[in-house]
Amino acid sequence: MRHCFLRCLFVLALCSPASAQIGGCVPDTSNPTYVSVQTALGGMLFELYPAMAPGTVQNFLQYMNDGDYQGVLFHRSVPGFVVQGGGYRAVAGDYESIPRDAPILNEPCLSNTRGTLAMARLGGDPDSASSEWFVNLVDNLFLDATDGVGFTAFGRVREGMAVADAIAALPITDTAYILELPINQIFSDLPVQSVPADPPAGYGCSRASPLFGLVDPTQSFIEADPLRNGSGTAVPILADPICSGANASGPPSIPCTEGVGRVVINWPSAALPLFPMTCAALAESEDSWSARRVGWKAQLIAEDVEVTAMPEPGQGMLAAGLLLLVVLGRFRARPASTMQTLGSRYSPARGCRPKRDAG
Repeated sequence: MRHCFLRCLFVLALCSPASAQIGGCVPDTSNPTYVSVQTALGGMLFELYPAMAPGTVQNFLQYMNDGDYQGVLFHRSVPGFVVQGGGYRAVAGDYESIPRDAPILNEPCLSNTRGTLAMARLGGDPDSASSEWFVNLVDNLFLDATDGVGFTAFGRVREGMAVADAIAALPITDTAYILELPINQIFSDLPVQSVPADPPAGYGCSRASPLFGLVDPTQSFIEADPLRNGSGTAVPILADPICSGANASGPPSIPCTEGVGRVVINWPSAALPLFPMTCAALAESEDSWSARRVGWKAQLIAEDVEVTAMPEPGQGMLAAGLLLLVVLGRFRARPASTMQTLGSRYSPARGCRPKRDAG
């Protein structure tokens, strides 16, 4: 019986993933905490390492226990790099920023290899991480040396890495023309299960085009309002000179002098001509774009990828412990010859190395 128990532990040890390190630090992955994450595409099991990054793990669990991660979005997807969440959530048919606690100290040790879970932070400020985290889709070893200290990887995706890959494979949309400031400036790489579409009759006089389903800034008929621009990039209020003003529902919110629409493009390195517009035409154009934003936002809220369940810490560990007891019970019930067969089935050469996608 004792021999069987030791063999089971040996099998589990063989199947533990190798832990690459940053600098001279030796990662300590003992006594992990497990957290399950359910998304619209399936579930992932996060394995967190409090012995290696105690402050970081405690910070993550605090946000989770406070309920801040309920409805949290994977708001950024960069295929071949990361999928990122923890900063924003969907609430009552809209988006909001998660309240941020005080930033935490950087605790780099574990290398940012594929499947690791790491904290997002500001460039140039290692001790600026708060609520946002990301899953490394590939070996991002350059993150180990960023700012001379690297990014803190504090866990890994123990199960469900295919879900992270599936999120990265989704279409990505830019919400600059859909949502309001400041969210529209943040969701430039938002993964959605399907790209929203205009209804057959459209949303009014303003024209849509292939870029993000809304506007193509390379076309000369697109103009933007610099007065709504808070960051030097694209803004959500646009005007289209094809609008006649016949269906305007109210005065324009953009300051307007009759016959001269005070709208000008403000994309970096883009210079488009000005078009004169009556104030009524400008008002109709604003109405049309506003309707499109409302319609698209409803679709985005319904279809973006979000965390739908993150249980209390310890539940995952309890489930893992119960599973281990079941496995041990099965092993005890089997004869030694069967144990040897199971042991060879889990040898490092055949089943224990983490799978890696081609390329």
